[in-house]
Amino acid sequence: MRRRSSSLPGEAGPGEWLRCDGSGIPPDHERTLPSRMFKEAVDNAGHGIVFTRLDGTIEYVNPAFEETTGYDASEVIGETPSILKSGVHGADFYSDLWGTITDGEMWEGVLHNVRKNGEPYVIEQTISPIRHEGQTVGYVAVNNEITDMWERERKIEALHEATRELLDSESFDDVASGVGIATDAILDFPINVVRLRNGDQLEPVHVDDETLDLIGDRPAYHFDESPVGEVFRAGEPRIYEDVEELDDDYDRGPIHSWLYVPIGSYGVISVGQTQPGSFTETDVKLVEVLATNAETVFRSLEHEQELARENERLEQFAKTVSHDLRNPLNVAEGTLEQMREFTEQLDRMTRAHQRMEEVIEGVLTLARQGQRVEETEIVDMSTLASDCWSHVSTPGAALAIESNDEFLVEADETRCKHLFENLFRNAITHGNATMVTVGPLEDGFFVEDDGTGIPADERAAVFDTGYTTATYGTGLGLSIVREIAEAHGWEASLTESDEGGARFEFRRSRSY
Repeated sequence: MRRRSSSLPGEAGPGEWLRCDGSGIPPDHERTLPSRMFKEAVDNAGHGIVFTRLDGTIEYVNPAFEETTGYDASEVIGETPSILKSGVHGADFYSDLWGTITDGEMWEGVLHNVRKNGEPYVIEQTISPIRHEGQTVGYVAVNNEITDMWERERKIEALHEATRELLDSESFDDVASGVGIATDAILDFPINVVRLRNGDQLEPVHVDDETLDLIGDRPAYHFDESPVGEVFRAGEPRIYEDVEELDDDYDRGPIHSWLYVPIGSYGVISVGQTQPGSFTETDVKLVEVLATNAETVFRSLEHEQELARENERLEQFAKTVSHDLRNPLNVAEGTLEQMREFTEQLDRMTRAHQRMEEVIEGVLTLARQGQRVEETEIVDMSTLASDCWSHVSTPGAALAIESNDEFLVEADETRCKHLFENLFRNAITHGNATMVTVGPLEDGFFVEDDGTGIPADERAAVFDTGYTTATYGTGLGLSIVREIAEAHGWEASLTESDEGGARFEFRRSRSY
């Protein structure tokens, strides 16, 4: 709502509109040309216009007001606008309105009213004082009905709220049911079916109760048949004004008009009406909003399920390997104590035990780092990289930070520390690098060195568990790097640096 000073211009002062013959309009013989023109403009205005006395008593309404409210002028003249009250607004709302206009200022706001037939409607209203010879003699209100726009915005907000609730769903079927319920409760389409892709079929997962009552259980459709399959393949919504005109064998009962909207690559929402030609472009847009939101939820759930499977696999792998290695290790360590006098054998066994410990710790780290990052913070990568460098054995090598400005990344600092340390060790130990450089990218960061590099035909395998070029390497270092990147939603890639060494790039995944 806004306030601003206003006055009504015109040679025939605005007070003349309130000189009464009961209509609020001066008799013909008193009208000047400007007043007749003004009367003509008000009568033919597209917005509802109301003139009232100082106490709010209605003196005049134009035809647009009659059309909007359902009241004839004769029914409201002498009444006050309170006959339109819906009960939505409280006393404070009207107190502010009256306080504004009695102070001589214009009031603007949104009103929820009720028509003569009891139907609610919404208007944008402007109320201005009418002044004559410096005195306020009445008020004029101009109303612009926005019911459809307000209802559309209300539905869109409700759809977004429903989507936030759908994010808590644990299965695709739960999401499909939520979509069907929202189609009915929010969009007022009780006849609806939600089908999801299963192989080369679109199977009904949710069928609304009213749909079941009218036409019974719905069939599954193959991608290559039926309007549902066509819409799914095309990826575009489609309205069938009257399905009676379709040349197929499907029984759709008394439902004549159908709207089909695809849910990305996951399925299709079907909405029906018993009357032909029932759907508008607004209906299409609203169902599209719901379908787009549902696609986002399906994609998120799919990602969560994949992460859960991966974490379970890694955890089981870590437990198995740890068990298989720790038992013989304990036996070997007991035997080792009895063989201290055999120096040569002792050295070999010590190295073997250290190697086994490294494998165990590496596997456990790999499992832990693959778990999805839940909490992040803004990390100064320049400081972190320098700190990690100081904790890695790097004889004869140097670290360069290629950034003049703040080098900040949203990440889990502890896991980034593991990432840097593994990359630094790899560059020095396996690449014989003398210079390692860390720097920002537009959507991520890189770590590169001037070492021997990695052959092009081996780059696709470097992140695989067990890959190593060293005799005593565990083959887990770069696997850990990959798991840390994926846990953050980053895409890790390997190319060649300008000096011929290895260049690792980490960028935010588009689908994360």
